[in-house]
Amino acid sequence: MAVLAGLIGAAPAAAAPAPEEGADAPYDSIGETVREDRCLAGVALHFGGPKLKAEAAKGLAGNADELRTAIGDVIGYGPFGWADTQDDDYTIDYSQELSVRGRALEEGNKPYASNAFYSDEMDWQIPEFDSEIQQYLGTQNQLSNRLGWDGHTNASPEAVARAREVAQENYDREGEDGRNNWWAADSAFRDGAVYETRYSGGTTATDIAFYLKYGGFPTKAPADGSAEYRVVVEDLKQAWAGCNWKNPYASQVVMSGPIGTAMTEWELEYAGQAPQRDRIVQAELVAANETRAAADDMVRAIQQAWRADQILTWKKVVAQELASDPESLFKPEPELYAQAETDLADARAKADALATSANEQCAS
Repeated sequence: MAVLAGLIGAAPAAAAPAPEEGADAPYDSIGETVREDRCLAGVALHFGGPKLKAEAAKGLAGNADELRTAIGDVIGYGPFGWADTQDDDYTIDYSQELSVRGRALEEGNKPYASNAFYSDEMDWQIPEFDSEIQQYLGTQNQLSNRLGWDGHTNASPEAVARAREVAQENYDREGEDGRNNWWAADSAFRDGAVYETRYSGGTTATDIAFYLKYGGFPTKAPADGSAEYRVVVEDLKQAWAGCNWKNPYASQVVMSGPIGTAMTEWELEYAGQAPQRDRIVQAELVAANETRAAADDMVRAIQQAWRADQILTWKKVVAQELASDPESLFKPEPELYAQAETDLADARAKADALATSANEQCAS
């Protein structure tokens, strides 16, 4: 999921952005904002409801500035947040609609159930055919709470433990000269940073791997054009594809060369893949919407089938009752027989139409 979020979460490439904290900053954050925004949008696309998915797709189709506007300074209060709120409102309304449908069908079945009240085969209440839909609505609300998560990967407890050991070993060896590096590592490798699974940011699996690879924070950049230089560039691009969007943690300016090369190549590759990504995004939107529609049609078709079955059961029960007692006190009025024929035809027609609609949704 994280890799797909990274690949899908790519807007068309624009000119390389300026470093957010300046070229001479201790930590080079160049290119991070747009990568983070893409990953935030990718998560919104995957986990959001219909409105949020559509807003995420719209943001991803725009440039970096348009995507930033869609996300907003605080993601829950921008266009993404408003779309998520609309999805929440829709979920409540739809859940209530399902309940209203069930009560209406029970009310329609009441003349038959009350006339044949003596039979255990008649239902006073409709079975909960929509229970899984109701459960899904609750699950969807939980999934949409992922808004604000960037989809990055976390290192294993074993890798984290080893990184902490390396940090301590370096400090023991370097003493006060290594205090700043030890402090940075201690801060980055705390549980709240390495095991962040709710919000954007934190220390990723890539950060831990990078630290372990160099036995600490790198102090010397690989030579431009060397094999090691290319490995760093490709490692960075692979990390960004998994929504580990940050530059190497506390890399200082020593990695500015590989970071700049990786960012330039990354943006060019994103731009080249824009048509394919757009098709993937649109396919996800269509699949999600049609799955919802098909599921609703199928539930309604089953409910209409239950309605038809209740009428047929009523006819059978009544026939059995009159066969044993032609003058039964529970003999239906002629009008109820006529109503049953009308209702049965209506239920069958609706069930057929809904099943056909569901199949069309699935086939498209």
